[in-house]
Amino acid sequence: MQIDTVTLKNTQGVTMPKIGIGTWHMGENPQSAKNEVGALRHARDLGFTHFDTAEMYGEGGAEEILGRAFAGQDRDGLFLTSKVYPWNAAKNDMIAACEQSLKRLRTDHIDLYLLHWPGSVPFEETLEDARLLLDQEKIRAFGISNFDTEGLRQIMDAGMGDLVSVNQVMHNIPHRGVELDLFPFMAEQGITAVAYSPLEIGPTTKIPGIAAIAREENLTVAQLVLAWHMTRGLAVPIPKSSRIEHLDDLAAAAQVQLSPSTLDRIDALAPLPPQPVPLEIRLAGWQDCSARDEADRPGHTGPGRERCELRSGEAFTQGQHLPHEAGRSSFLRDANRFGSAKALAQYLILKTS
Repeated sequence: MQIDTVTLKNTQGVTMPKIGIGTWHMGENPQSAKNEVGALRHARDLGFTHFDTAEMYGEGGAEEILGRAFAGQDRDGLFLTSKVYPWNAAKNDMIAACEQSLKRLRTDHIDLYLLHWPGSVPFEETLEDARLLLDQEKIRAFGISNFDTEGLRQIMDAGMGDLVSVNQVMHNIPHRGVELDLFPFMAEQGITAVAYSPLEIGPTTKIPGIAAIAREENLTVAQLVLAWHMTRGLAVPIPKSSRIEHLDDLAAAAQVQLSPSTLDRIDALAPLPPQPVPLEIRLAGWQDCSARDEADRPGHTGPGRERCELRSGEAFTQGQHLPHEAGRSSFLRDANRFGSAKALAQYLILKTS
Protein backbone atom coordinates (compact mmCIF):
# COMPACT_ATOMS: atom_id res chain seq x y z
CA MET A 1 0.00 0.00 0.00
CA GLN A 2 1.39 3.37 -1.05
CA ILE A 3 0.68 6.24 1.38
CA ASP A 4 1.54 9.84 0.55
CA THR A 5 3.05 12.13 3.16
CA VAL A 6 2.74 15.78 4.17
CA THR A 7 5.69 17.87 5.35
CA LEU A 8 4.92 19.50 8.69
CA LYS A 9 5.45 23.22 9.16
CA ASN A 10 7.80 24.45 11.88
CA THR A 11 9.88 21.28 11.73
CA GLN A 12 13.15 20.29 10.14
CA GLY A 13 11.48 18.55 7.24
CA VAL A 14 9.43 16.06 9.27
CA THR A 15 6.97 14.19 7.03
CA MET A 16 3.77 12.56 8.26
CA PRO A 17 1.80 9.83 6.43
CA LYS A 18 -1.58 11.10 5.25
CA ILE A 19 -3.46 8.36 7.06
CA GLY A 20 -2.91 6.82 10.49
CA ILE A 21 -4.36 4.22 12.82
CA GLY A 22 -5.80 5.31 16.15
CA THR A 23 -5.54 3.43 19.45
CA TRP A 24 -8.31 4.94 21.57
CA HIS A 25 -9.70 2.30 24.00
CA MET A 26 -6.75 0.01 23.45
CA GLY A 27 -4.90 -1.07 26.57
CA GLU A 28 -7.99 -0.88 28.76
CA ASN A 29 -8.69 -4.61 29.02
CA PRO A 30 -5.79 -7.05 29.63
CA GLN A 31 -7.83 -9.80 27.98
CA SER A 32 -7.86 -7.82 24.72
CA ALA A 33 -4.15 -6.98 24.73
CA LYS A 34 -3.03 -9.92 22.58
CA ASN A 35 -5.59 -9.15 19.88
CA GLU A 36 -4.76 -5.44 19.96
CA VAL A 37 -1.04 -6.10 19.56
CA GLY A 38 -1.80 -8.46 16.69
CA ALA A 39 -4.05 -5.90 15.02
CA LEU A 40 -1.39 -3.20 15.16
CA ARG A 41 1.22 -5.54 13.71
CA HIS A 42 -1.21 -6.52 10.97
CA ALA A 43 -1.82 -2.83 10.23
CA ARG A 44 1.90 -2.32 9.74
CA ASP A 45 2.09 -5.38 7.52
CA LEU A 46 -0.62 -3.79 5.37
CA GLY A 47 1.50 -0.67 4.96
CA PHE A 48 0.20 1.61 7.72
CA THR A 49 3.13 3.32 9.46
CA HIS A 50 1.41 6.22 11.27
CA PHE A 51 -0.04 5.35 14.69
CA ASP A 52 -1.80 7.75 17.05
CA THR A 53 -2.10 7.39 20.82
CA ALA A 54 -2.15 9.44 24.04
CA GLU A 55 -1.28 9.10 27.69
CA MET A 56 -5.03 9.46 28.33
CA TYR A 57 -5.91 6.31 26.37
CA GLY A 58 -6.20 3.60 28.98
CA GLU A 59 -4.14 5.84 31.30
CA GLY A 60 -1.03 4.86 29.32
CA GLY A 61 -2.29 1.41 28.41
CA ALA A 62 -2.60 2.19 24.70
CA GLU A 63 1.00 3.43 24.61
CA GLU A 64 2.08 0.18 26.22
CA ILE A 65 0.20 -1.82 23.58
CA LEU A 66 1.97 0.14 20.83
CA GLY A 67 5.30 -0.43 22.55
CA ARG A 68 4.67 -4.17 22.69
CA ALA A 69 3.48 -4.32 19.10
CA PHE A 70 6.58 -2.77 17.59
CA ALA A 71 9.30 -3.71 20.07
CA GLY A 72 12.40 -4.78 18.17
CA GLN A 73 11.06 -3.58 14.82
CA ASP A 74 12.59 -0.91 12.62
CA ARG A 75 11.75 2.40 14.33
CA ASP A 76 12.75 4.49 11.32
CA GLY A 77 9.74 3.25 9.40
CA LEU A 78 7.22 4.33 12.05
CA PHE A 79 5.52 7.66 12.73
CA LEU A 80 4.24 7.78 16.31
CA THR A 81 1.96 10.48 17.69
CA SER A 82 1.14 10.84 21.37
CA LYS A 83 -0.61 13.49 23.44
CA VAL A 84 -0.06 15.04 26.84
CA TYR A 85 -2.79 15.80 29.37
CA PRO A 86 -3.34 19.58 29.84
CA TRP A 87 -2.55 19.26 33.56
CA ASN A 88 0.80 17.67 32.65
CA ALA A 89 1.71 20.51 30.29
CA ALA A 90 3.28 22.87 32.85
CA LYS A 91 6.99 23.67 32.98
CA ASN A 92 9.00 20.51 33.71
CA ASP A 93 5.81 18.46 34.08
CA MET A 94 5.52 17.91 30.33
CA ILE A 95 9.09 16.66 30.13
CA ALA A 96 8.35 14.10 32.84
CA ALA A 97 5.10 13.07 31.11
CA CYS A 98 6.88 12.68 27.79
CA GLU A 99 9.57 10.51 29.35
CA GLN A 100 6.88 8.23 30.76
CA SER A 101 5.26 8.01 27.33
CA LEU A 102 8.62 7.16 25.76
CA LYS A 103 9.12 4.40 28.31
CA ARG A 104 5.68 2.92 27.62
CA LEU A 105 6.21 3.18 23.86
CA ARG A 106 9.66 1.57 24.18
CA THR A 107 11.24 4.20 21.97
CA ASP A 108 13.69 7.07 22.27
CA HIS A 109 11.55 9.64 20.46
CA ILE A 110 7.97 10.57 19.57
CA ASP A 111 7.46 11.91 16.06
CA LEU A 112 4.56 14.23 16.94
CA TYR A 113 3.65 15.32 20.47
CA LEU A 114 0.34 17.13 20.98
CA LEU A 115 -1.26 19.10 23.79
CA HIS A 116 -4.46 17.05 24.05
CA TRP A 117 -6.83 19.96 24.65
CA PRO A 118 -6.73 23.53 26.02
CA GLY A 119 -6.20 23.69 29.76
CA SER A 120 -5.35 26.13 32.53
CA VAL A 121 -1.56 25.95 32.11
CA PRO A 122 -0.27 29.05 30.27
CA PHE A 123 0.66 28.07 26.73
CA GLU A 124 4.04 29.78 27.16
CA GLU A 125 4.99 27.16 29.75
CA THR A 126 3.94 24.34 27.47
CA LEU A 127 6.01 25.80 24.64
CA GLU A 128 9.05 26.10 26.89
CA ASP A 129 9.03 22.37 27.59
CA ALA A 130 8.23 21.61 23.95
CA ARG A 131 11.38 23.47 22.89
CA LEU A 132 13.46 21.49 25.37
CA LEU A 133 12.00 18.21 24.15
CA LEU A 134 12.73 19.18 20.56
CA ASP A 135 16.29 20.19 21.45
CA GLN A 136 16.79 16.89 23.26
CA GLU A 137 15.37 15.06 20.19
CA LYS A 138 12.77 13.33 22.36
CA ILE A 139 10.10 14.68 20.01
CA ARG A 140 10.43 15.63 16.35
CA ALA A 141 7.36 17.89 16.05
CA PHE A 142 4.89 19.60 18.37
CA GLY A 143 1.23 20.44 17.93
CA ILE A 144 -2.15 20.86 19.55
CA SER A 145 -5.52 19.11 19.62
CA ASN A 146 -9.11 20.29 20.14
CA PHE A 147 -8.27 23.96 19.59
CA ASP A 148 -10.98 25.97 17.87
CA THR A 149 -10.47 28.94 15.56
CA GLU A 150 -10.49 31.49 18.37
CA GLY A 151 -8.02 29.51 20.47
CA LEU A 152 -5.66 28.99 17.55
CA ARG A 153 -5.93 32.63 16.51
CA GLN A 154 -4.99 33.72 20.04
CA ILE A 155 -1.86 31.57 19.83
CA MET A 156 -0.90 33.02 16.47
CA ASP A 157 -1.67 36.63 17.46
CA ALA A 158 0.48 36.24 20.57
CA GLY A 159 3.42 35.11 18.45
CA MET A 160 3.39 31.62 19.98
CA GLY A 161 2.69 29.62 16.85
CA ASP A 162 6.27 29.03 15.77
CA LEU A 163 6.27 25.43 17.04
CA VAL A 164 2.69 24.44 16.17
CA SER A 165 2.62 22.09 13.19
CA VAL A 166 -0.66 20.19 13.67
CA ASN A 167 -4.13 20.65 15.16
CA GLN A 168 -6.04 17.39 15.67
CA VAL A 169 -9.81 17.79 15.81
CA MET A 170 -12.95 15.74 15.23
CA HIS A 171 -13.99 15.75 11.57
CA ASN A 172 -16.35 13.41 9.76
CA ILE A 173 -19.38 13.51 7.49
CA PRO A 174 -21.95 14.31 10.25
CA HIS A 175 -19.61 16.87 11.86
CA ARG A 176 -18.21 19.18 9.17
CA GLY A 177 -18.35 22.54 10.94
CA VAL A 178 -14.54 22.83 11.01
CA GLU A 179 -14.58 23.18 7.23
CA LEU A 180 -16.22 26.61 7.51
CA ASP A 181 -13.73 28.47 9.68
CA LEU A 182 -11.06 26.38 11.41
CA PHE A 183 -9.67 24.47 8.42
CA PRO A 184 -9.40 27.60 6.22
CA PHE A 185 -7.57 29.47 8.99
CA MET A 186 -5.25 26.52 9.56
CA ALA A 187 -4.51 26.38 5.84
CA GLU A 188 -3.59 30.07 5.91
CA GLN A 189 -1.14 29.36 8.73
CA GLY A 190 0.26 26.20 7.13
CA ILE A 191 -0.95 24.03 10.02
CA THR A 192 -1.85 20.45 9.12
CA ALA A 193 -5.26 19.13 10.16
CA VAL A 194 -5.60 15.63 11.59
CA ALA A 195 -9.10 14.15 11.90
CA TYR A 196 -9.95 11.92 14.84
CA SER A 197 -13.19 9.92 14.86
CA PRO A 198 -13.13 10.23 11.05
CA LEU A 199 -15.62 7.42 10.35
CA GLU A 200 -18.49 8.01 12.80
CA ILE A 201 -20.18 4.94 11.39
CA GLY A 202 -23.40 4.94 13.45
CA PRO A 203 -24.52 8.52 12.71
CA THR A 204 -23.19 8.36 9.15
CA THR A 205 -25.16 5.21 8.35
CA LYS A 206 -28.33 6.92 9.57
CA ILE A 207 -27.99 9.64 6.91
CA PRO A 208 -30.56 8.66 4.24
CA GLY A 209 -28.86 7.71 0.99
CA ILE A 210 -25.32 7.16 2.30
CA ALA A 211 -25.60 3.37 2.41
CA ALA A 212 -26.95 3.38 -1.14
CA ILE A 213 -23.94 5.34 -2.39
CA ALA A 214 -21.63 2.91 -0.62
CA ARG A 215 -23.33 -0.03 -2.32
CA GLU A 216 -23.08 1.64 -5.72
CA GLU A 217 -19.36 2.17 -5.17
CA ASN A 218 -19.01 -1.46 -4.01
CA LEU A 219 -17.76 -0.23 -0.63
CA THR A 220 -18.85 -0.57 2.98
CA VAL A 221 -19.98 2.64 4.64
CA ALA A 222 -16.69 2.75 6.55
CA GLN A 223 -14.75 2.41 3.30
CA LEU A 224 -16.83 5.10 1.62
CA VAL A 225 -16.19 7.54 4.46
CA LEU A 226 -12.45 6.86 4.50
CA ALA A 227 -12.32 7.28 0.72
CA TRP A 228 -14.19 10.59 1.19
CA HIS A 229 -11.42 11.79 3.52
CA MET A 230 -8.60 10.56 1.30
CA THR A 231 -10.09 12.04 -1.87
CA ARG A 232 -10.75 15.47 -0.37
CA GLY A 233 -7.47 15.70 1.52
CA LEU A 234 -8.62 18.30 4.03
CA ALA A 235 -7.31 16.38 7.03
CA VAL A 236 -5.26 13.28 7.84
CA PRO A 237 -7.75 10.66 9.08
CA ILE A 238 -6.80 8.33 11.93
CA PRO A 239 -9.49 5.61 12.05
CA LYS A 240 -9.27 3.01 14.78
CA SER A 241 -9.94 -0.70 14.55
CA SER A 242 -8.64 -3.72 16.42
CA ARG A 243 -10.24 -6.17 14.00
CA ILE A 244 -8.12 -7.70 11.25
CA GLU A 245 -10.91 -7.76 8.67
CA HIS A 246 -11.73 -4.10 9.26
CA LEU A 247 -8.09 -3.11 8.88
CA ASP A 248 -8.06 -4.94 5.55
CA ASP A 249 -11.12 -2.93 4.51
CA LEU A 250 -9.48 0.34 5.57
CA ALA A 251 -6.30 -0.45 3.67
CA ALA A 252 -8.31 -1.08 0.51
CA ALA A 253 -10.37 2.10 0.97
CA ALA A 254 -7.25 4.23 1.49
CA GLN A 255 -6.43 3.68 -2.18
CA VAL A 256 -9.89 4.66 -3.49
CA GLN A 257 -10.48 8.02 -5.16
CA LEU A 258 -14.13 9.04 -5.37
CA SER A 259 -15.41 10.86 -8.43
CA PRO A 260 -16.47 14.52 -8.23
CA SER A 261 -20.06 13.48 -8.82
CA THR A 262 -19.95 11.06 -5.86
CA LEU A 263 -18.51 13.79 -3.65
CA ASP A 264 -21.29 16.12 -4.78
CA ARG A 265 -23.91 13.52 -3.88
CA ILE A 266 -22.43 13.11 -0.39
CA ASP A 267 -22.39 16.90 0.01
CA ALA A 268 -26.07 17.02 -0.90
CA LEU A 269 -26.91 14.38 1.71
CA ALA A 270 -24.69 15.85 4.45
CA PRO A 271 -24.18 19.54 3.68
CA LEU A 272 -22.06 21.96 5.62
CA PRO A 273 -23.86 23.82 8.42
CA PRO A 274 -25.16 27.22 7.28
CA GLN A 275 -22.81 29.04 9.64
CA PRO A 276 -19.83 28.27 11.92
CA VAL A 277 -20.61 26.12 14.94
CA PRO A 278 -18.71 25.55 18.21
CA LEU A 279 -15.92 23.03 17.83
CA GLU A 280 -17.17 19.56 18.63
CA ILE A 281 -14.88 17.45 20.78
CA ARG A 282 -14.79 13.93 22.12
CA LEU A 283 -12.78 12.74 25.08
CA ALA A 284 -12.89 9.80 27.47
CA GLY A 285 -16.41 8.98 28.57
CA TRP A 286 -18.08 11.26 26.02
CA GLN A 287 -19.02 8.68 23.42
CA ASP A 288 -21.44 5.79 23.39
CA CYS A 289 -20.16 2.28 24.00
CA SER A 290 -20.61 1.29 20.34
CA ALA A 291 -17.84 3.69 19.30
CA ARG A 292 -15.07 1.49 20.68
CA ASP A 293 -14.29 0.18 17.19
CA GLU A 294 -14.80 2.93 14.64
CA ALA A 295 -14.91 0.47 11.79
CA ASP A 296 -17.70 -1.63 13.32
CA ARG A 297 -20.32 -2.45 10.75
CA PRO A 298 -23.86 -1.09 11.22
CA GLY A 299 -26.07 -3.12 13.47
CA HIS A 300 -23.37 -4.13 15.93
CA THR A 301 -24.58 -4.36 19.50
CA GLY A 302 -22.67 -5.20 22.60
CA PRO A 303 -23.23 -5.63 26.32
CA GLY A 304 -24.51 -2.44 27.88
CA ARG A 305 -24.66 -0.50 24.64
CA GLU A 306 -28.21 0.81 25.11
CA ARG A 307 -27.59 1.56 28.78
CA CYS A 308 -24.43 3.50 27.96
CA GLU A 309 -26.13 5.56 25.28
CA LEU A 310 -29.01 6.35 27.63
CA ARG A 311 -26.83 7.27 30.60
CA SER A 312 -24.34 9.38 28.70
CA GLY A 313 -26.82 10.84 26.24
CA GLU A 314 -28.23 13.60 28.42
CA ALA A 315 -24.89 14.51 29.91
CA PHE A 316 -22.96 14.53 26.64
CA THR A 317 -25.45 15.71 24.03
CA GLN A 318 -26.86 12.32 23.11
CA GLY A 319 -23.49 10.66 23.53
CA GLN A 320 -22.02 12.32 20.46
CA HIS A 321 -20.12 15.45 21.45
CA LEU A 322 -19.80 18.35 23.84
CA PRO A 323 -19.67 21.89 22.37
CA HIS A 324 -16.18 23.27 22.70
CA GLU A 325 -17.31 26.54 24.26
CA ALA A 326 -18.91 24.58 27.10
CA GLY A 327 -15.78 22.48 27.39
CA ARG A 328 -13.61 25.53 27.81
CA SER A 329 -15.82 27.23 30.33
CA SER A 330 -16.53 24.26 32.56
CA PHE A 331 -15.68 20.71 31.50
CA LEU A 332 -12.06 21.15 30.55
CA ARG A 333 -11.34 23.36 33.52
CA ASP A 334 -13.08 20.96 35.88
CA ALA A 335 -11.16 18.04 34.36
CA ASN A 336 -8.01 19.65 35.72
CA ARG A 337 -9.60 19.74 39.18
CA PHE A 338 -10.77 16.12 38.99
CA GLY A 339 -7.39 14.94 37.76
CA SER A 340 -8.64 13.24 34.61
CA ALA A 341 -11.33 13.59 31.98
CA LYS A 342 -12.41 10.03 32.72
CA ALA A 343 -12.97 10.75 36.41
CA LEU A 344 -15.02 13.85 35.62
CA ALA A 345 -17.02 12.02 32.95
CA GLN A 346 -17.92 9.28 35.42
CA TYR A 347 -18.95 11.91 37.98
CA LEU A 348 -21.19 13.69 35.49
CA ILE A 349 -22.82 10.47 34.32
CA LEU A 350 -23.69 9.55 37.90
CA LYS A 351 -24.85 13.08 38.64
CA THR A 352 -27.25 13.17 35.68
CA SER A 353 -28.52 9.58 35.84
